[in-house]
Amino acid sequence: MDTEPLARLLRSGLAAHPRPLFPGAVCAVDHGGERDVIMVGDAYRYAALDGARVPEEQRTPLATDTVFDLASLTKLFTAILIMQLVDQDQVELDAPVADYLEAWSDRERSSVTVRQLLTHTSGLAAVLGLWHEPDPDARVRAVLEAPLESPPGTVFRYSCVGYLNLGLLYQAITGIDLAHAVINRICRPLGLIETGYRPLAAGIPRERIAATEMRPIAWSADLPPAGPDEPAQDHRGIVHDENAASLGGIAGNAGIFGTAADLLTFGRAVLTGLAGDGSALGLRSETLAEMARPQLPDGLNPDFQQGLGFRIGQTGFMGRLAETAAIGHTGYTGTSITIDPSRDLVLVLLTNRVHPSREWSELNPFRSQVSDQVADLLGPPA
Repeated sequence: MDTEPLARLLRSGLAAHPRPLFPGAVCAVDHGGERDVIMVGDAYRYAALDGARVPEEQRTPLATDTVFDLASLTKLFTAILIMQLVDQDQVELDAPVADYLEAWSDRERSSVTVRQLLTHTSGLAAVLGLWHEPDPDARVRAVLEAPLESPPGTVFRYSCVGYLNLGLLYQAITGIDLAHAVINRICRPLGLIETGYRPLAAGIPRERIAATEMRPIAWSADLPPAGPDEPAQDHRGIVHDENAASLGGIAGNAGIFGTAADLLTFGRAVLTGLAGDGSALGLRSETLAEMARPQLPDGLNPDFQQGLGFRIGQTGFMGRLAETAAIGHTGYTGTSITIDPSRDLVLVLLTNRVHPSREWSELNPFRSQVSDQVADLLGPPA
């Protein structure tokens, strides 16, 4: 594939006005097993929320093995872990969550199903403010006791709270910590050598990790996001999502870090599974097909369909690739993966768009442009 048009597009993101869309980006494509990787910019560039730059000699250029905070791409890993339990007859999709988490036995929430958590139709809120809770046990209780904002099955509301609960559900059933499960049940079987939670504890050097948002110098999960006038520094290797950070960096909604190469391998395994062999992901191919199948009633969400974990045909970031019901997900930090079986394609775009501030850019229009460019370069599906 001629990668120069993609490289020009990525460079345009660096040159956007009044501010760059991101300090750096890696775009990786697997088409029919052939890989191309394009990268521009820096993994670490800014010294403050106002955009003051670090000296040139202190910047860290992006590399093909730069490790990114994948943010909500974590939800795909959580969904796969849950579906592995479905295949093992340890979980039923349409069983009440209360069958597995006793805290869900109250009258208001007792009818919510595992499928509804996976499809963001449980009625839960979008987010919580776990950093307001006094200690880790209180934060877990706040997740387990989160009230509904709407009756189950009546509203599509993208919910990190639902996936926080799915992570706790997995741990309650298996007794296995999420971090170990992701490594042993997904990453090692696939050969993902630099994907997982808490990269610093895993021995990945801080300098190899893309910076995210500048935080107060004394920032911890017990503090809210930085204010515009606070002295700040980068906290590379600490999950950007405050709720995941409040749970020690390991959660069902966010917390996994990884590289573009590992995500291409993950996406290729999904394609192989959809083609009939899901063994690398520990899933039956029929189970993976169910994950990629539209799950929402007609009209519940007019913008795109939702699978079990995967979004389906979301033009907002998939561009024209959405026309063939591609599947994928985005992450708040500036990450995304699109998997298009009709083109035998995996498209990964990793940026650190929240560096130095989450307020600097809205990335979906650019994601869509990248997807359209790839569609143009590859042509229509065979």
